[in-house]
Amino acid sequence: SGDGNNEVVGLERRVVDSFRGLQQVLSLGNRARRVRETALNTHSSRSHSILQVHVEKRSPGPDGVGTLIRNSKLSLVDLAGSE
Repeated sequence: SGDGNNEVVGLERRVVDSFRGLQQVLSLGNRARRVRETALNTHSSRSHSILQVHVEKRSPGPDGVGTLIRNSKLSLVDLAGSE
């Protein structure tokens, strides 16, 4: 994209505010996966998956002034194969 970031065609960003919402997004992503065997291994899925979770916590700033924002990111990557 020219700004030094990689871009994945068809990537979707979903905002959830509960564990149940996260479960629904995971289920949606799992159903969207395309699994095919390879010529060398009919039992291999060769399907990649990436889940990146961004967590934002907002709380009152020191002495009640402003807002303190904490951000975290967790990346889970499955680089193919269900052997």
